[in-house]
Amino acid sequence: MTDRPGMKRTTLKLTKHGRRYLFRYVTGDEDRIIGEIMRHADDTCSDVDWVDAATLSCQVASAAAADCLEACGLAGNSEGEAEAEAA
Repeated sequence: MTDRPGMKRTTLKLTKHGRRYLFRYVTGDEDRIIGEIMRHADDTCSDVDWVDAATLSCQVASAAAADCLEACGLAGNSEGEAEAEAA
């Protein structure tokens, strides 16, 4: 992962069976990190299963959506959120 100026760094954490998994990525690398999570779920030597992968992928999507709202100036603005829902 290469940091890019102005890009937000996100860390996903999963602790399972005494092992701690950290998945770090920057804005724009969502596809890459989801692929990495899927690779762990597909690996029989990993404790990460497909339910974990789905949960972590939803967290990636949620963070990406929040970043989009923030970039559009809609984050934390209930009036803006109502306009976005109506559009």
